Amino acid sequence: MSADSIVRQSLFTLAATALGFLLLTSRAEAQVVRALDVTSHTLIHEQLSGRETDHFRLKGREGQTLSVDLEADNGGAYFNIWPEAADTALFAGMQEGNVADVHLPADGDYRIDVFLVRAAARRDEKARYSLAVALGPPDFADGLAGGPDAWRVTLADSEGRLNVRQGPGRRYPSVGVLANGETLENQGCRLSGEQRWCLIRAANTGQRGWVAGHYLSEAPPIQHPTAPLPARADGSRPFDAMGELDCRFESEWARCPFGVIRDGPGNAGVWITLPNGETRHVLFEDSTVVAVSGGEPSDYQAMQSDDDHIIRHGDERYRIPFAVVDGG
Repeated sequence: MSADSIVRQSLFTLAATALGFLLLTSRAEAQVVRALDVTSHTLIHEQLSGRETDHFRLKGREGQTLSVDLEADNGGAYFNIWPEAADTALFAGMQEGNVADVHLPADGDYRIDVFLVRAAARRDEKARYSLAVALGPPDFADGLAGGPDAWRVTLADSEGRLNVRQGPGRRYPSVGVLANGETLENQGCRLSGEQRWCLIRAANTGQRGWVAGHYLSEAPPIQHPTAPLPARADGSRPFDAMGELDCRFESEWARCPFGVIRDGPGNAGVWITLPNGETRHVLFEDSTVVAVSGGEPSDYQAMQSDDDHIIRHGDERYRIPFAVVDGG
């Protein structure tokens, strides 16, 4: 091959490589970068796959509230919020969830990145998603301290049910229902479009999620039980209910004090105080015992009988009614 042929081939290879790079870069930029002109509320429907990241840029002013929420058909989809000129995120979805109300620290450009977690990206998974974006004044979102401590479900139809949704909008799937008159803990409200949505926790069952705010009315603060029990190892919120249940300790049946914290129907932690003062913690998920403290994971057996969970833990026995776990 002549020197001229080698030079021409090298130039052709170089040009083809450069062109391919430019085409890939242009394709990526066209696919994932979008400027948003957000004056009130914008709803975006998109999809991504693999290692793609969709970037949405917008201008904001100091003190404004940037409200963003993401609904996706892939649980590995998240978003982060960044000041365009900074390397520290204002909101990190993998740690904080898929609903954000961020108070902007300064005038300038901000970026919302939608992505798949690394494991999903490596598998080249896909995600269809809807992203709601809104900019409002400082009082646009109430935050966790906004409004009353408690709500009551107030429906025109006394026999009706209120949907509890996974996120703040009707496009999110229902994760449960609430009866008229139920009392709820207020964990913060915000606007999604023209409608107000509130994050709640049902006082009876521990059900969590978002409900439409116009079906709520203010209720008196929830009174949690105050009877003494040994402190819980995790130092978490007050018990939802307290009482006594049947237990057997050192071959004798007795009534043992208990406290329960519920996290939705079938999910609960039950703390039991034994006659010698020791405490056992029984964890339920989907109405199934998944852990009992005080020994090795294999040291307990659990079964259901009539309306009770029966738990054998070494020489100890506990009879925990279904109503303790589920509420009611």
